[in-house]
Amino acid sequence: QDFWFVSPMGPPTAPGFDVQHCVVQETEHFGPAAFANTPLSVGDIVLRESPFLRFESTHEGADHAAQLCSRAAKQSGLAEVFTRPAAQVDWRSFGATQRSQILEHFYAPDRSPSCQQHMEKCMQACTEMADGIPGIAPLWGAQELMQFLLKVDTNIHRDDESDIRRSGLFLVAAKFAHSCSPNCTWSFDPDFKLVYTVTRPVSGGEMLSFSYVGDGMNMLEGTHCRRCRLYALGFVCACPRCCSSDLSRRMRCRSCGECSVLPVYEVAPRISPAPQAGRPFQDATQWRCSDCEALFSSDEIPLTQEAELAHTATSFFGTTQPVAGKVELYESCIEILGHNHWVSIVSIFLLLSRSLSELCRSDVVSFSDSTIAKWCKRMTRWFSEAMPESVQEMKAIVLCFEVGKQFGWESTPAFKRFAARVLPLARTFADANGIVDVSQALRVKELEAIAESS
Repeated sequence: QDFWFVSPMGPPTAPGFDVQHCVVQETEHFGPAAFANTPLSVGDIVLRESPFLRFESTHEGADHAAQLCSRAAKQSGLAEVFTRPAAQVDWRSFGATQRSQILEHFYAPDRSPSCQQHMEKCMQACTEMADGIPGIAPLWGAQELMQFLLKVDTNIHRDDESDIRRSGLFLVAAKFAHSCSPNCTWSFDPDFKLVYTVTRPVSGGEMLSFSYVGDGMNMLEGTHCRRCRLYALGFVCACPRCCSSDLSRRMRCRSCGECSVLPVYEVAPRISPAPQAGRPFQDATQWRCSDCEALFSSDEIPLTQEAELAHTATSFFGTTQPVAGKVELYESCIEILGHNHWVSIVSIFLLLSRSLSELCRSDVVSFSDSTIAKWCKRMTRWFSEAMPESVQEMKAIVLCFEVGKQFGWESTPAFKRFAARVLPLARTFADANGIVDVSQALRVKELEAIAESS
């Protein structure tokens, strides 16, 4: 486990690692990165790893340290999530070897001059914490403590942003790359080992990746929104999805009426550098219809309304909203953005979720079966075009399948065609170790029966 990142690199041999399907190799542009050393199928576990450093609050003095970290964050104007890890480490048992490993083996992006004010705030907070938390000095000065917290902020794996107790640093997992069409996802097992599971077929030698911004429906966002999120982590994403046509943001064309107007982004380099000082990532200045080739300036695109509708849609998740509000959102999306925009698809997902909830409680639903069938067809088609073989596509399919069962559509020709089309994807996820939090095996059997009856 000690200082194993050398070329050529192999996995650590210390207890706590199961990395038989991956290897860490040095790359020209990315530094050390994880690769599959054999072809992998959906559901394969590619890594099972114990934490190199676990953040807990059971050591002596943890409560006092937590109060000090909270005060340091408030006084310096930082988010408490940045300072909190300093309170979750028993610094008096933290050795020099562990310190050097963290500082050398974990990456943090270089901060541009435009971040100077933020770095000054970090230094202010770290100076107070280094002076006040027992055990930090003399092994850690304020500058080194800041480097530690920046590396933690970049590499930490945690279940919940508000609860750091289920979080830690992991040596091998820290070398998994980001992708907006990732091939892996992760979770903690009951023993707090980090488990990386394959979500789509992976070739031998392919770089292993997951989404640095989560596996939720926010991954439906367009390239510009995703890049802005990742920009804060110190890079402009140049994954295959970001370098392809932005199918998530297709809008209605004022010339031909088709929902095929796409943003024309600046050509991104295959290896994208850290953001330039003082230059935020720019949205597209031109848009082009892929059907009629009409060209539009950004002033002719409803970008302000797009942002407002996106904010409304995302605010509906996790809350109880009247059905009228969701209907209004959907109608506004269709009218302003068109049916191929990601916000329109999110609004359909919300309406179908509401319909399923109603159907599970009673036989009365707010919408006709023809309307719901249209939404199911539109949503599954969108995912097959914009986000094929993704966790989010499987979630959408599961939702449509459950709605269809409640309506008793199993015997209809349309539902049989749907079952036949999604069956291959459902089979790949059936044994996928909890990638989608549902029982997939039963659904596969039901889909097989429906598809065979067609």
